[in-house]
Amino acid sequence: MFKTFQKKFTLPLETKITVLGLRVETSNAPYHQVIGKKLIFEDLWKIQIACSSCQEETPAIVPGFLEFERFWKEECEWTSGFPREVTVAYHQKPRNLSAHVIYQREQDLRLHLTLETILLIDFAENEEPRKDSHPTLKGAVLDAYRLVPLSQAIIEFYQKGNDSPVAKVASDSKGRYLCEEIIPGIYDVKVKHPRYLPLIIKNYIVAAGDDKSQDFLLRR
Repeated sequence: MFKTFQKKFTLPLETKITVLGLRVETSNAPYHQVIGKKLIFEDLWKIQIACSSCQEETPAIVPGFLEFERFWKEECEWTSGFPREVTVAYHQKPRNLSAHVIYQREQDLRLHLTLETILLIDFAENEEPRKDSHPTLKGAVLDAYRLVPLSQAIIEFYQKGNDSPVAKVASDSKGRYLCEEIIPGIYDVKVKHPRYLPLIIKNYIVAAGDDKSQDFLLRR
């Protein structure tokens, strides 16, 4: 079945703009889970806006690009019984329905967006979980300045509300790591090395069937 969702976002602005174009980057498929009688969808959207300034004092040559990260979450009623396998994909990536700038107070500008996306949701009888839906993450841990590999770096994956990581791997002698123990979800990723500052990435999306390549750059 197809399900259409509309989401309103309010984005802060430093100056008045005219929106020339807009695109939204998403994961390959939103993370989904069943809670009670509801099917919950979650993803991290990157809203990219091509724009021009409306201020007369602004120089003619200015960066005409803004980017915002926003957490997207929607739900619909779950009416089917278990056991079932649910497959969710973007049938239509988010598109802009409306965009307008509002002055809330002096020097307080907000861009109000209404975005629409369509999901394709398939339900299939299947008591056994799909073996090919298990995510895989791989990549390397590198020095951010010299881009040399870092061995024995620790990569930990935390779910919200948990103090202990649900998955933990270490980089090998060539700085490479492989994580096959993680399940689909949204994680905070922490990368540690004794000679470097820790790196923390919030709201990292891992979807079913992902085969992700993700490098991490650590700074001293």
